[in-house]
Amino acid sequence: MRIVVKVAGHHSSKGETFFAYTNRFTFHAGSPFVRVQYTWGNDCEKADFSSFKSICLRVPLPKAPGWKWTVGLGNGKDAAGQGELSLRQLRDDSFEVTAAQQELRPPAGLKAERADGWIDLTNDRWGVTAAVRDFWQLYPRAFRVTPEGLAIALAEEFPDGTYDKCSKLDEIKLYYYLMGGQYKVRLGVQKQNDLMLFFHKGGFDARARQMAQAFQEPLIAACTPKRYCSTGVFGEILPATAGRSPDYEEVCEKVYRSYIRHRDGVREFGLLNFGDQWGERKVNWANGEYDHHHAFLMQFIRAADRKWYFLGERAARHAIDVDTCHYGPRRGGEWIHAMGHTGGYFKEQYEGNGIPGGGLSASHTWTEGFYDWFALSGDPTAASRNTTAKCPTRASPKRSSAEPDRPSRSSGWTRLTASATPPAPT
Repeated sequence: MRIVVKVAGHHSSKGETFFAYTNRFTFHAGSPFVRVQYTWGNDCEKADFSSFKSICLRVPLPKAPGWKWTVGLGNGKDAAGQGELSLRQLRDDSFEVTAAQQELRPPAGLKAERADGWIDLTNDRWGVTAAVRDFWQLYPRAFRVTPEGLAIALAEEFPDGTYDKCSKLDEIKLYYYLMGGQYKVRLGVQKQNDLMLFFHKGGFDARARQMAQAFQEPLIAACTPKRYCSTGVFGEILPATAGRSPDYEEVCEKVYRSYIRHRDGVREFGLLNFGDQWGERKVNWANGEYDHHHAFLMQFIRAADRKWYFLGERAARHAIDVDTCHYGPRRGGEWIHAMGHTGGYFKEQYEGNGIPGGGLSASHTWTEGFYDWFALSGDPTAASRNTTAKCPTRASPKRSSAEPDRPSRSSGWTRLTASATPPAPT
């Protein structure tokens, strides 16, 4: 038996509201595991952009002596101690740890690059493990242990200048929203964060580490490809039966390897970046063009291979949160490929390349991948994304010699948007 408790409202500070939030708490009967999905969203319509210093969830702990911590350092290694602790992942390839206000060095042979994203706190009687999915991939993030309890920074505070000395190209690609010591996000952007709380008896339990590691890519209940394809839910599609089309299957495997190699080589990570692909017109984020999550999830349906499922999940999550406008007059629109996803961060192209301003277009609005993700996972944010989707009619009816396919492309994607939209969830 499972129950989901949804809590929605607005953050407040000094009597003023700032950013909407939605929390979903998932409880299972008889289980010490609680899943927390926390989403913040920029619904401040006073300006096209809003800035903030940090977003942090606090888990208060009883003021009892003897709280000890164990924190994952990457590659299955961890460190343990007592008292105050800070682990900060400010880039995708480096983190810093301080314990009792002194730098804590990782074990010999382990570089402080990518933290596992979990921490355990325990005393002689009780313990709790907290984990954050895609912790280092969605930097800047942090864990802190203080006398007041555990702080989980889902948008960690950082000093002015932390990212400002980077190259112009890295600013465009990675750090455009992190300049000047604060976060800068466009109206309509949201971000869902996936967390785990695992409660246990006192003393560090090896199960805590196992639960935290499994949470990153959890078990999924998968049907056979034949069953998926026979339902008709995903259209007419054939399962990847061994020996039927080996050349095509090899092409698919090469595409997967190439995508991962490009993602890791270009460092397509960060709070607003992970799940998308960079390099369209050299400096644009692609914003999923054309429906990356649909392609990934079709491969999962054909082969029931977990790697495609999680690749599709991350692409869908990014597209739902960042590439879709959730608030304001553009609500329901999908941003075209641009510098900084939504555009608006830069006034000029980079060496004649890129789209600095952004925009919305029917020819860059798709819904099939969100439908796939909803059908496979039941994720309510995918269903609500499709039921609010709208196609701006910006394209000219006249043919362009530079892009002769634009009228047909716009009308084609508009029809796909309408036909692929699932019914509203009840």
